[in-house]
Amino acid sequence: MVIGDRRGLSEDFVRRFGAPPEVAIRAPGRVNLIGEHTDYHEGFVLPMAISRAILLLGRRRPDRRLQVYSHVLNAGFTLDLDATERHPERWARYFQAVMHVLGGRYPIAQGADVLIDADLPPGGGLSSSSALVVGFTALLAQLQGLVLDSLQLAILGRDAEHWYGTKGGIMDQFAISHAHAERAILLDCRNLAHEDVPLPEGLMVVIANTGTRHNQIASPFAQRRQEAEAGLETLRGRLPDLKTLRDVTPDALDRSRDDLLAADPSGMLWRRCHHVVHENARVTATAAALVQGKLAAVGALIAESHASLRDDYEVSCMELDTMVAVATAQIGCVGARMTGGGFGGCTVNLVTNDAVDAFCARVSDQYTRATGIQPAIFATRPSHGIQVLAPEW
Repeated sequence: MVIGDRRGLSEDFVRRFGAPPEVAIRAPGRVNLIGEHTDYHEGFVLPMAISRAILLLGRRRPDRRLQVYSHVLNAGFTLDLDATERHPERWARYFQAVMHVLGGRYPIAQGADVLIDADLPPGGGLSSSSALVVGFTALLAQLQGLVLDSLQLAILGRDAEHWYGTKGGIMDQFAISHAHAERAILLDCRNLAHEDVPLPEGLMVVIANTGTRHNQIASPFAQRRQEAEAGLETLRGRLPDLKTLRDVTPDALDRSRDDLLAADPSGMLWRRCHHVVHENARVTATAAALVQGKLAAVGALIAESHASLRDDYEVSCMELDTMVAVATAQIGCVGARMTGGGFGGCTVNLVTNDAVDAFCARVSDQYTRATGIQPAIFATRPSHGIQVLAPEW
């Protein structure tokens, strides 16, 4: 059974729960074209929704129990809505987080039966967890008769993931709840001002999964944030009015280099701050270059972003670097870099339409020969954000 098998999923819902679903939600994954590890510093990002998604089917229950089954995991769980202890199954805590955060702001009168399917790979840097959380928030709201707008969905999703234990910003949830087809989103993570940025018609976005999984709790993700914020504290010695690294210009950072090196002679604080400050500048420059069709400039900015993530923020890995090196050597590749939190996951590649098929085949072959890992590679254009489907969908 696949995500597109609508009749099969509805029939399976009836078999498992005894009645047809009342609502279905499609929650897409997202890929960030540029702007990594800037969102939680209130900086700029350029994400888009992709064609791969999570599908959630749901129906109200007469009691206060949540029953969930996932085709992706081939597993399920039952949760009491009033339970105070965290569920022993880690993936069940995403649902518990939504119940906790949503229930803390709106009354949740009834439980639900939920069936999940997806063609969005988990742990690949495509925000599968955010898609699940925002999708379940939207599903539960529909079943409870709550009217939530796109911004409310994003904020509730972010807060639920913080309850779960991840420490990211609002980019993932915002992109999933706000995206439009054929458009990326230039998002200011401080005030949430945003504008659509059309992707040139001659380009496809190719996502290459390295076959290595990241875990933001087990990986040094939180450590990188702490290191960058330690650099910010040092910068405040010279610039006391700074709120976040978003407020630091490249020139101001250069003038403060000696202060950062005095605080940390290894240069680590300097490198962390250098990435965030210059990545912010790269985001706005990339958005402008895309609108103007200056693809060579886009490619150069994307390459700079990957080098900075590798060398300054140190969140890349051998597999990501190999995938990027293989991709940039291919005809038709405008630019390639790691995307997501890092430490594995996916790369994002801008490729001209006429080169996509050959690009995918050659990158797959050369990456496998270099690493022994068979990657999953697919092409997409910017997709719709979250969608509420008709009950019969």
